[in-house]
Amino acid sequence: MECCGFCERSAPWCNLPKHCGAWETVAGRFFRWCKNGLWQKILQSFQRLADASG
Repeated sequence: MECCGFCERSAPWCNLPKHCGAWETVAGRFFRWCKNGLWQKILQSFQRLADASG
């Protein structure tokens, strides 16, 4: 997640830290997760937790 967040802040994919792995792989996963709605599901889960805790 850290590596995807790095690029979400408008940094070029090729500037990912080495520990994230190949930027092409990280970018592919990020865009696939966007397309299949994973990020939306994660945000909804966080929102439910926040709502439950008041």
